Amino acid sequence: MHSENQNLRPWIIVAVLPLLIMGLYVLLTWGTNLNRYDTAYFTPELAAQYDTAGKVVKALETALATQDTQALAELQGLAAPQTLASSTDLKFRTAMETEGRYMRFLFSDERDFHRSMQFVTEVDGRFVVAPQDAYFYLTSGRWLGFFMPIAGVWWLIELLAFAMTRLNQRAVQRRAMLSA
Repeated sequence: MHSENQNLRPWIIVAVLPLLIMGLYVLLTWGTNLNRYDTAYFTPELAAQYDTAGKVVKALETALATQDTQALAELQGLAAPQTLASSTDLKFRTAMETEGRYMRFLFSDERDFHRSMQFVTEVDGRFVVAPQDAYFYLTSGRWLGFFMPIAGVWWLIELLAFAMTRLNQRAVQRRAMLSA
């Protein structure tokens, strides 16, 4: 019995590996984003200016068209604002369905018809543009759509390897019994 448990230990360790990787992703993402937002962008004035998603989208369209990095930083509210793809021909097209706590808005470039999705969410009483980074994928739940299929395939392969190992062990035992 003790030998049986020792044989299962490597299989259990390998089975837990995807869960450890997921946990590490969550911890690192939360840890690196503890001070994600800059308090300078959350004054009562800016909260009133960006109190609806529509106001943010309208300001975003203007900031993207004029390539105004200061306005883009203000719209994101981040301590380390990210660069958003901008173009003088980029226009707001339509609001899409929400995705968790994020609202999706479709923009397209009138020159080359390239489409881009922008996400807006409420943070501390005001709406902000949310860049599609690791924090976005974590808080929107999209990370599960990435990790779970990979984990499922991992566990399926491990299950098959475990079954084949057990089958091989039984075949070896049976051959030993028949040859004895």
